[in-house]
Amino acid sequence: MTPQKMMCADPLGTNVTNSPIPDVVARADKARPPIHDTGITWIQERVRELLSELGRVARANGLPYFLAYGTAIGAMRDGALIPWDPDADVLVPLDSYCQLLDKLEAELDPRFEVIRPGAECYEHLFARLAVRGIDHTIIRVDLFQLCSAPTTRLGRHIFTLFQRALAKAYLVKRLDLAKKTFYSRRKRYLSRVLKSALAVYPSRLIRAQFELLLRGRNLAASRSPLTNPSGSYGQREYFDRAWFESTREARIGHDVHPVPVGVESLLSHIYGDYLTPIPANQIERELRFLVDHYVTPLRSTGVIE
Repeated sequence: MTPQKMMCADPLGTNVTNSPIPDVVARADKARPPIHDTGITWIQERVRELLSELGRVARANGLPYFLAYGTAIGAMRDGALIPWDPDADVLVPLDSYCQLLDKLEAELDPRFEVIRPGAECYEHLFARLAVRGIDHTIIRVDLFQLCSAPTTRLGRHIFTLFQRALAKAYLVKRLDLAKKTFYSRRKRYLSRVLKSALAVYPSRLIRAQFELLLRGRNLAASRSPLTNPSGSYGQREYFDRAWFESTREARIGHDVHPVPVGVESLLSHIYGDYLTPIPANQIERELRFLVDHYVTPLRSTGVIE
């Protein structure tokens, strides 16, 4: 995702440290990729701060959340963020979702902000934590809704079709193609066509339909599976309710965060073998992408040195 322009000053008043990025590469291959950019460290420090603030506000108000996806992998495997991951992912039960967003808006450190669906220049149907003055596509914590799902395979298939259609329509409706410089010519053309077709379809109507879809799946449905309605893994986004019946603790750096009690089953369900790091050459590509598309824009605008 191509970053947008940002403020040229470091809004946090911090300097880049020289601490190394976490080294899980050695677990995949003895030869560590030759990418040691302190800008990656700076980005991940901000993500950890966002997670720390989320945890502080959620605990103070007795509101639940779970580390998820790659963030849970890093916590369970290394006690840290995955070294090439510039963001974090969290699941929040639907019954507590709006209350948590309200509390975050009221109590969050003023350096940070909550971005809700409907905000200017925001194209998703889930909320996000970000650093004020820095583009939210570069540094963020995504807050995904966790809601009940249909019990039958057919019902889940239909639910997925509706969910994807609404999410794609909202994204295309809201996106700024001028900032999607990495889109292929074909993808750019299709986006223009879809954007034109959706011209008479208000964004607020798409959001309302998505919220109606979620409200129809109340978490109180005791035997139904759970799902992230904004997820991208298809049928692997349907989870056993028992995995979320309680929490365990996992570390991201010095901070402790909750993960689902069935976190191993959850991650195996989504990824298969999540404990084995990816090959070193793939890690190098991931780190290079992070430097090119996240660190370089921050450096070019003077946010980091």
